[in-house]
Amino acid sequence: MALTPKLGGIAVAMANRNYRIYTIGAIPSLMGTWVQRMAVGWLAWELTGSGAWLGLIAFADLAPAVLSAPIAGAFADRVDRLKAVRLVQYMSLLQAATLATLTLSSVMTIELLFVLALIQGIVQ
Repeated sequence: MALTPKLGGIAVAMANRNYRIYTIGAIPSLMGTWVQRMAVGWLAWELTGSGAWLGLIAFADLAPAVLSAPIAGAFADRVDRLKAVRLVQYMSLLQAATLATLTLSSVMTIELLFVLALIQGIVQ
């Protein structure tokens, strides 16, 4: 408990086993999400060289969260949280695998990238 005064509420929260497991798992997941967002922006630039497309891709990825947050919050309060988190993670995995497959097979177009960014925005 010597760390409690220095870390405050963080040490108290991390003392809970379930929260600690969730946080340790969420850190690499969130890092991967943001690395993917940066890579998608970079790919949009590489495909088009257009700032407009880069902005559209960023909008497709981030705008759905702003629009759906109130509805998603109410929904999250009414369902099993563990099942909801698993579903979101599986859907994110499917989207990322599709993105990787299309990119590595040199089939990716800016339109497909826009759709995949929109799907990821909706999932998140």
